[in-house]
Amino acid sequence: MNSRWPALAALPLLYALAACEHTQPFGAPAAEPNQPFSTAFPRRLTFSAGADLEPAWLPDGSGFIYSFPLDRPDHDRCLGVLPAEGGHQLLTICHASAFDADSTNALWSPAVGPGGALAYVRESSAPFSLAPNSRELVVASLAAPDPGRAVLRLPYTAPDGKLQFSASHLQWAGAATLVFIADSVIYLTAGTFADTITMPIEIMRLGLAGDSTALTVVPGTSHATSLTTDSAGAIYYTLPFDTRVYRIGPAGGTAAVYYDFGGTRYPSDVQVRGATLVAIIGGGLVRAHLGDSVVVAIPPPGSLTLRDPALAPSGARVVAASVGGGAPSDLWLLQVP
Repeated sequence: MNSRWPALAALPLLYALAACEHTQPFGAPAAEPNQPFSTAFPRRLTFSAGADLEPAWLPDGSGFIYSFPLDRPDHDRCLGVLPAEGGHQLLTICHASAFDADSTNALWSPAVGPGGALAYVRESSAPFSLAPNSRELVVASLAAPDPGRAVLRLPYTAPDGKLQFSASHLQWAGAATLVFIADSVIYLTAGTFADTITMPIEIMRLGLAGDSTALTVVPGTSHATSLTTDSAGAIYYTLPFDTRVYRIGPAGGTAAVYYDFGGTRYPSDVQVRGATLVAIIGGGLVRAHLGDSVVVAIPPPGSLTLRDPALAPSGARVVAASVGGGAPSDLWLLQVP
């Protein structure tokens, strides 16, 4: 089954998890030295009973945010912030109330932007429902992360007439602009089997000016397989069965080829920081440098493969989620060669 559990929205509050060690509020002095559990590379960063996914770095590189499950019957998912080198959570963001212990609340696709701006997708449903009864894109801040402001309710019909059910790969492209991949979602059932298939439609740009929003389609991004931005607000993306990484400048306009992996190397999950790129190619994580045709593999931990890579602002570290090994997905920290 798809790793995304749907969830129910209710009266929200921010709370620390009493069931685990991650109780230190974000920005407060640590009660004990917050050291990584290991100094080796690759370094395992999380040890949840469920899947830890979708890491995204803070703009200053001091840590990263990600989506993780609570180990309890309602299958809630929260957001957590970990230090750059690993350790205990600095911040835990959940959406819950005393009235919805029998419902599921899930937070996905976090992105932190200028000044601590926070964006994420919030889903809501009754427990074990195949599809959520509420899904919305939320804008808030790390200082006041929940409930935030729901700036887009899903599904919706885009300006080009396409019905878009979900959003993923959220990225800030400036202080008042979000970009994301709009997805279609198909729910399948066969007896006791249930699955969710998510497919990309196109990249959307969401302008946030005061209390208003402006939604536009980014041309030429049909079925985009990844999306990232840089500190200047340029966006980078990849397309299916295409060896190239495309760039659109902060002012918009026509996309240009930023890097070409060549041959039959089709990148997805691309991340760009300065002249360094990482991507998933053929199931493996690789690094390339702008102006250099050499593509270097970043070895995974053991027999695991990796997904959801997040390249640090320095370009020297990458956090990625593990796949395989008969265990739920954990986050790992790797050095970029």
